[in-house]
Amino acid sequence: MGESSNWQITKQMWKLVWNLNVPRKVKHFIWKALQSILPTKLNMWKRNVVEDATCPICKKEEESIQHVLWNCPAANNVWVERSSGLHKWCCEEVDFIQLWQKLMKTLEKEKLEIVAVILAGIWFRRNKFVFNEKFDGPSQVMKQAELMMEMLHKAEEKQGDHRRDMRIRRINTKWLPPNDYFMKINYDAFVNKEEKKMGIGMTARNHVGEILFSCCVVRKFVGEIEVAETLALWKAMETGAELNLQGVVFEGDAQTIAKAVNSKDVYHGWIDQQVLDIKEVLSHRPSWSVHSIFREGNNVAHMLAKRAMQRGEESFWMKEIPSEFVSIVEMEKPCNKLCSVIS
Repeated sequence: MGESSNWQITKQMWKLVWNLNVPRKVKHFIWKALQSILPTKLNMWKRNVVEDATCPICKKEEESIQHVLWNCPAANNVWVERSSGLHKWCCEEVDFIQLWQKLMKTLEKEKLEIVAVILAGIWFRRNKFVFNEKFDGPSQVMKQAELMMEMLHKAEEKQGDHRRDMRIRRINTKWLPPNDYFMKINYDAFVNKEEKKMGIGMTARNHVGEILFSCCVVRKFVGEIEVAETLALWKAMETGAELNLQGVVFEGDAQTIAKAVNSKDVYHGWIDQQVLDIKEVLSHRPSWSVHSIFREGNNVAHMLAKRAMQRGEESFWMKEIPSEFVSIVEMEKPCNKLCSVIS
């Protein structure tokens, strides 16, 4: 019963560490401290790396993890700082795991995050002293911890702004027609891992949004989704070659594929050979190009790919599209978009 209880505490402890909203290097530091693998003098002495386990700062006691982060007078000077949040704290634990468990039980998550950053700061200060013979005072450690959290929050704000911008862009994304004398073939793949099959949807439209052809294809498939997306692009290009089409824009919602195809670098991954084959085809057809768009601008091809899986059959329509998609195609025509803006 005791082992199970300890295991549950440990599991909860690891989960909380990795969920802390602190820089990644702080999480790794706390993880190492809890695993007792920080290279303190005591740990190095136990491995016969050094001859003396004495703390290099206070030079009075052995430098254990608990000592360097909490019990050492130099560490105490940091914790008595008012901004540490622990300046009136009393702790008699001699083991860092026990200390961390007490911190987990006592502190709110935000305060625990600050304490984690300060703990890391104390350790980084120790290393700076050992290797560079420079020692920061308590207030400097606190300022660095506050700066680290401030930089993290600013980065999160920027990331949040970027995500909001991306959401707005996706919401506003619509199918766009190609230039005059060009056609656009939208393609997509839909994978059913349980049935080990994939569906490919494809639709070709001209500069005024009229359907030139549409297609549904079903294939046996076992693999990664990016491989399926690459196969969908290959099928679209294969169809274009069979019809001897000129001036074609191939557009899907797999940004990774479009980037790999258009990159001069050699792509290493699941799709390296397929990408090389696609690049070879494009090199002989200068009027063909590959682009990406958000799913919101690739709806018809996506729904055709799902339809292929549902029907389980291959279908090709010249100048037509299944009736359930006609209204979407009409709405996406440039003239209808212009009329809706004017109205």
